[in-house]
Amino acid sequence: MTYILIKFRNMEEEDSILFSELPGQEIEFQLWDRDVARDDPMGSCKIAVSQVLKKKCVDKWIRLQNVKSGELHIKVECLRLLSDPAKLNKVIKQNKQIQSPKSEELSSAVLYTVIQKAKGLPVIRPKKSKLNPLAKVQVTVGDTVKRSGGKINTTGEPEWKKRIQFLIKNPLNEELKLKVRNEQNKVLGRASVPLSRLMNANDMTIENWFPLKSKGKTSEILLKLQLRILAPRNISVKP
Repeated sequence: MTYILIKFRNMEEEDSILFSELPGQEIEFQLWDRDVARDDPMGSCKIAVSQVLKKKCVDKWIRLQNVKSGELHIKVECLRLLSDPAKLNKVIKQNKQIQSPKSEELSSAVLYTVIQKAKGLPVIRPKKSKLNPLAKVQVTVGDTVKRSGGKINTTGEPEWKKRIQFLIKNPLNEELKLKVRNEQNKVLGRASVPLSRLMNANDMTIENWFPLKSKGKTSEILLKLQLRILAPRNISVKP
């Protein structure tokens, strides 16, 4: 997984992208004018992901396509994934220095979540249904919500084996919230994990059973949580 920070200098905006490294990928920029009646296109341009990965940082003007004239000044940088919690404050401080007043807070970390399986849940099979019961999981960090469906194994317990990633603005202030629902959308159990726990964990990683709050049941869910600091290349990796 590669993380890329994009800064639109002449547009006074910054944004972040998390993506899988696949051959032939491109980053496309589209410009629009903001109008009350209708937003009209003002051109677009592309840059190959392979170029960014090779140079580590691309800072240049790109000619806009589909318009008579115009260029967009971009800076695209590959960030390093660090397992040193001591680097967090440096990253947050630098993010504040480079972001414009109009932009959202830049991400300082990435959370890798592996939802494996649960046990002890009151899974309910709908009446008169010949289908196997399902268990859906909903994971929330900040304003980002991701969902995944899972199947019930031969022991009657749900399994997902699902990997999910989240961009994190500040792990000291955020938490992972999780809900498990049945196919009728009834909540079977819920859990929350402050991301600050990962800052103190070995390798900033926790793999364990977490208790699920549910009615009259002792339920647990097996998670692997790993936090990595997103460091620009000018921040030293040395302690």
